[in-house]
Amino acid sequence: MIFILLFILLCNSQENQTICFEDLDCSDDIWCNGKEKCINDLCVNGEKPCSYLSHKINEFKIKTGISNFQIVCHEKHHKCLLNYFCFNDNDCDDFFKCNGKEYCNLTTHKCENSDKDTCLLDEYCDEIENKCLKIKLEITTNNQSSKDIKITIIISLSIILLLIVFLFIIISIFVLKK
Repeated sequence: MIFILLFILLCNSQENQTICFEDLDCSDDIWCNGKEKCINDLCVNGEKPCSYLSHKINEFKIKTGISNFQIVCHEKHHKCLLNYFCFNDNDCDDFFKCNGKEYCNLTTHKCENSDKDTCLLDEYCDEIENKCLKIKLEITTNNQSSKDIKITIIISLSIILLLIVFLFIIISIFVLKK
């Protein structure tokens, strides 16, 4: 009797809709097309997770006139990504010096970072001030600080020695197996 009822329900269901008893019956395990729900014993597609970005992008386009965006749903990481298309290097500058100089790849129209470091060898990039600063080496003559430095050096050398011994043991085991 139950099988007949189920058969009738299946045959009379609307096209592309699955009969369900709870939300778990509807899940297709695809994040990008939204979380399916069971409503009135039929599976219904949920709102796509990236749809909220469409509204934000439209607001941004109206305010700025910039429309070089595409929303992409990344299934593997369950994230909504915003692709920005560039047409020249100025489109890519994020005005943040510490992450390198950006340029527009005119073949793909995607922003890319150069491999070049923005700071010189004797500088570091201060993310708060957003600029390169000279590296300063301060040596203290305070006896307490000297003791701290000696202890740090001893600990560091001990760790290096332990690593060398460990590496020697691993190599010895590897050679003995052959």
